[in-house]
This record gives sequence, structure tokens and C-alpha cells, in this order.
Amino acid sequence: MDILVNPNVVYLLLAIGFFLAILALFSPGTGLLEIGALIVLLAAGWGVFNNASSISLWALIVLGIGVFPFLLALRRSRAVIFLVIAIVAFEVGSVSLFVPHVSWTPAVHPILAGFTIVSTSLFLWFAGLKALEAERRPPTHDLRKLIGQVGEAKTAIHA
Repeated sequence: MDILVNPNVVYLLLAIGFFLAILALFSPGTGLLEIGALIVLLAAGWGVFNNASSISLWALIVLGIGVFPFLLALRRSRAVIFLVIAIVAFEVGSVSLFVPHVSWTPAVHPILAGFTIVSTSLFLWFAGLKALEAERRPPTHDLRKLIGQVGEAKTAIHA
């Protein structure tokens, strides 16, 4: 479990857990994504707990605040603005989460942070826009056409 003390590993686990949690929100009921997100986030939580002295409180607050614009982006008409705010909050909070031991060196490797920022930002942007597009699309079926039609039951109907 010493590997979970490394800020790079914990940062990557947090990013993967967040990624799986967002996927689970976009496609609920699969079970695998929910369990995977839970396991990865528990491992990341263990790492955060072991690094509690080197965690920045303001970065945790920024990460928590970033959830609200993301949820608003899925429900509002000006969703792109909220989506941008959420992505910036997630990225700033996650990169600043760990306080470095030496003030002039980052706690998380810059290449890892850069790759994670780019990949999660692209994912959040495209997944958020596709979710908004699907929500705004009118239904492709008309239930009024079913009124008066005859149907066939493939299973037994109770009473």
C-alpha cells in the first residue's frame, strides 16, 4: 500500500475514478462502471487519507464546487458556460490538490497532469455536449399513434 502514498498515483486514481463515475452517470444501471468507480475512488480515498498532511483544503473546495456547474450544464440553456466553469474548476482543483514537499517543484508530475487535464477536459466537453444534444432532441416516436391499436402480449398478463 506504499504506492498509494505517491501523489502521482493518487492523482491518477482520482482522475480514473472521476472518469468512471461520469461514465456511470451517463449510462446508469450497468453495474460495472459503478463498482469500478467505487473501487478506484476508495483506493484514491485511501491515498488521500494517507497524504492528508499534504492535501490542499482550498483545492478540495474548488473540486467540490466544480460539481455544481457541471450539474447545471446538464439542465440549463446556457450549458456551455457552466461546462467550461466546471472543467476549469476540476482541472485547477485536481492539479493543486497535493502540496509539494519542495516549494519550487510540483507534487504531481507536469506531464502526467497535462495528459490528464487534456484527456479529461476533452471527455467532459464531448460527453457533456452529447448529453445536452440528446436531452434537447425531440422524441422520435409519437405515443398518440398507439391509441386504438391492437397489441400482442408475449408473456402472461395478470388480470
